[in-house]
Amino acid sequence: MRARLRLVNELLISLNIALVVVLGVVQGDGVCVPFADLAAAMNTRLGLKPLDYCGGYVVFLAWVSLLTFCIWVLFRWARPSSVAGRALAYGGGLIAICASPVAWFWTRHQYHWYPAEVAIYVCLAILWTRKRWTLPTPVTALIVGFHCGFWYLQFWAYGSEPIGLSLPILGFCTCLVWGAYVNSTGSPKLSNEE
Repeated sequence: MRARLRLVNELLISLNIALVVVLGVVQGDGVCVPFADLAAAMNTRLGLKPLDYCGGYVVFLAWVSLLTFCIWVLFRWARPSSVAGRALAYGGGLIAICASPVAWFWTRHQYHWYPAEVAIYVCLAILWTRKRWTLPTPVTALIVGFHCGFWYLQFWAYGSEPIGLSLPILGFCTCLVWGAYVNSTGSPKLSNEE
């Protein structure tokens, strides 16, 4: 069971990272011209208008899939090391918690009080990892649900396309799997701890 949790955790974390990177590159400060050219070529290949959305989604999915696979292979390659275990236990939750906010700050450049919200949830993720969290699991899932729901509403309110809306949902699922993974493995010791 623990091996499956680790595999799913690795895949979801890789997908989170890939989705944020590709979303940031595509929707960041400017149009990514090579991406737009690939989307237009895909539309032409599919017999659609050059500016149709279909080709863009296909190219986006291809880039996310390729990057997810590359990151996952790195996780698998580093698997025997204790560093990879610590990275999954400590970094996995932080990536899941921070993926939506990072994509939001990268693409929208609107901060308001949002960094404070992210800081609170990062502290909660660290408490969870260090086994200093005393609330029951359903309450924890509800708290994580509020965080992911907040970011879902932010993407929704500013007219994000389905890809942006999927990021908070993916983050919620990743947080749940990461929590189960940390519970099944225990809190890993840092090198300076007894």
